[in-house]
Amino acid sequence: RESHPEAWLYDEQARVAEIGFTYQEKSSPSAFVFRSSPLLHKYPPADLLVAGYLMESFDAGLIKQYLGYLVGDNVMVTLTTPEIKGDALEPWFEVPYSLKKQAPTQAAVPAGLFRLPDENPFLPTRLSLKADDNSGPELTIDTPTLDVWLDQDTEFGAPRANLYVTLGVDGGFLTARDRANAQLYRALVENELAALTYPAYLAGLGYSIGVPDTGFEIRVTGYDQKQAELLNAILTNFIDLEIQPQRYELEKAQLLRRWSNARKERPFRQTVAAVNQTLASESWPPANLAAAINAQNLTEFQSWVRDRLTRFNAQMLYHGNVNAADAQRIAAVLKQRLADKPIAWGSGRVREINDNLRLELPIDHNDASMVIHVQAPDDSFEDRALYALGAQILQNRYFKELRTEQQLGYVVTATNRPIHNRPGITFIVQSPVRSAAYLETATQEFMTQFLRDWPEFTDAEFAQQKQGLINRLTQASKNLNERSGKLWSDLKDEHLSFNSREQIAALVADLDKTALTEFYTAVNDKLSNRRLIIYNTGKFGEAPDEGRLLESPTAGF
Repeated sequence: RESHPEAWLYDEQARVAEIGFTYQEKSSPSAFVFRSSPLLHKYPPADLLVAGYLMESFDAGLIKQYLGYLVGDNVMVTLTTPEIKGDALEPWFEVPYSLKKQAPTQAAVPAGLFRLPDENPFLPTRLSLKADDNSGPELTIDTPTLDVWLDQDTEFGAPRANLYVTLGVDGGFLTARDRANAQLYRALVENELAALTYPAYLAGLGYSIGVPDTGFEIRVTGYDQKQAELLNAILTNFIDLEIQPQRYELEKAQLLRRWSNARKERPFRQTVAAVNQTLASESWPPANLAAAINAQNLTEFQSWVRDRLTRFNAQMLYHGNVNAADAQRIAAVLKQRLADKPIAWGSGRVREINDNLRLELPIDHNDASMVIHVQAPDDSFEDRALYALGAQILQNRYFKELRTEQQLGYVVTATNRPIHNRPGITFIVQSPVRSAAYLETATQEFMTQFLRDWPEFTDAEFAQQKQGLINRLTQASKNLNERSGKLWSDLKDEHLSFNSREQIAALVADLDKTALTEFYTAVNDKLSNRRLIIYNTGKFGEAPDEGRLLESPTAGF
């Protein structure tokens, strides 16, 4: 109220809204309906598409009028904390609460705590489209420490780009301590970046930081003009982060709380997660991650940062409304932060299932759950095609038999679940009525009966299933983000033709019923002699007893 309303602030927000409306990207019809239908409560149907973006005139008087309502005796403050005892109990969730009415206070606001923002430095001023080169990703910079792939793609008609960068660390993040500390470091960086990246978000830019097995993955999205500035700000905070003791303790406590809460997830979610934790060498149970840093202090964490985060190599994909000059500008930002010589990137591996393995999880829940995973021989495109089609055909029949007819539980599915691109058929059931041992037997009996019935599966049904999978694999990307994601996935997997989905679709087209007969026979055999079953017993005493019992997901084979 003490500041006079500024027209330039209104104009800046109007410009953001105008750009957002003009360069909307297509989404799925269902997403559009889900997003738009609630707006009918606010706007007439004729104005539905534009009303949320219209800012037509600056009105200082109206702004002052609304500011007049923001006074101390016209405010509701909500405080949420575990320490509240409460004088009433919410009947449905049994949560204590209190309602208090008190006179407004006139406490002075500390100077500088609240102020209007400065001019947004990330708002784009250049929104022209570059020519589409129609050539796909090309390696434009190839050095021992940095690879840059560029794809000048403006088919979707928006001046946007997606920038992906992997910062590879020596040996990767494979141990529990490395993975836990890397997630903690990411949380600290994201907190430090919050104030800086908020105006970038308002200007149509975004970022994310991931922690794959190779190191850190940074993604910058949105209008291309200011992406180099945003990446530079992210890297500056990322490399030169000054860790505050209080913030370290807070972020560490939040991570430990999240990992502790993982044991309260629904049983089938815990058993499914344990498949990766058992078979992927870099995947660790939440309890192991928590144990790795629980007793760690700030000095030890800083030592880890100095040891693990001082040398990086990088791989980058720049896709969208960008050209070689833009890629060079981004590369220049990266080169300042890279090691002066190559390092050995680490990556996870998939453990082999060579016999019958079983793992029991101590889940506090009445329901039993069971996950059986049957592993493909390798990660070849041939196996990916075979397992994708095989799982698709199995899925509906498995659900129909165990869910609809036997009514064993609401969670019933058979799916292709790749681990490091190595496919596998995963049978998943959570049941309030039957034991995990019964669910295993029911799955084995289903597979045996499915094989008996397989010859009755008509050629027309088979052709329909194949075509449905081919259509999904070859479906054109609806927007830039979809296409970027596919290209980045292929680049990380070193499929430099960038057409893995099309190659798999072509192999699906070549499959016949004989190949599927051999596949289902192999799956049925593996259910008896080469499978991993992970389960919890729930309120039932009976547990699977076939196979070697693993002490934990990380016990190895």
